[in-house]
Amino acid sequence: RCVDPCLTIAASMAFRSPFAAPFDKREEADALKRKISNQNYSDHLTLLAAYNGWTNSLKRGKAEMRDYLRKHFLSYNTLSMIRQMKRQFRDLLTSIGFLKRAG
Repeated sequence: RCVDPCLTIAASMAFRSPFAAPFDKREEADALKRKISNQNYSDHLTLLAAYNGWTNSLKRGKAEMRDYLRKHFLSYNTLSMIRQMKRQFRDLLTSIGFLKRAG
């Protein structure tokens, strides 16, 4: 239950931040980032919440996903890279026996 969030956070920390806002929208972007964080003041948990929001929006379709990214000033390319790194971390942990193979 805790492995998936830990993998997300590790992958997020291994790459650049998915938050990207134009200079003239920094205040708005910071306010939305605080909203995503649920006022927890943790960069790690904020990254996790942003990633989870993105994956949930993906399940509702491309239009929802694009809307989520736009509204929260998030980079699709960065989130996709984080997802790929997360899979690589899971595969590595599985290959050394730390995690059981799915199925």
